[in-house]
Amino acid sequence: GDGGDGDGDDDASTEASVSDGGIAAGAPLAAFDSQAAVEMGDAGETSTRTVLHGVSLAVPRGRLVCVVGKVGAGKSSLLAAMLGEMRVDAGSAGVRGSVAYVPQRTWIRSASVRANVLCGMPYNAARYAAVLHACAMRPDLAQLRRGDKTHVGERGVTLSGGQKQ
Repeated sequence: GDGGDGDGDDDASTEASVSDGGIAAGAPLAAFDSQAAVEMGDAGETSTRTVLHGVSLAVPRGRLVCVVGKVGAGKSSLLAAMLGEMRVDAGSAGVRGSVAYVPQRTWIRSASVRANVLCGMPYNAARYAAVLHACAMRPDLAQLRRGDKTHVGERGVTLSGGQKQ
């Protein structure tokens, strides 16, 4: 798309599928003013273990993309490469602007739920309430004895996997 001139290009979408360890995408990187993009030959966890081959994916601004596939197909590796957490042997991978990412292994401090949600930012009641709503946290907080003041322990040991995310 060219930025919203009404020509319909803004509605272009990319479908990516992950199956049996391979990832294929519908359109080349140049086709989009993309928020996130991958155009690479190979990527791997180590210099001897390559887990992604010939990936091409562009995510248009404002689009939601779900990466789905079998266990071990490379979904987490694709995201790790895009976030710069995996070695890319050829090509490039990255994001422009800001993205939201919930990793499988959560990062939680030994502090209150509120302190973990704020993550060092100053408390703003309206913003905090909006975050709780967006993350559907209110039912979980209602079950905790001290609500958002509940201390969650190192790595969130007192929370379920879903609550951690």
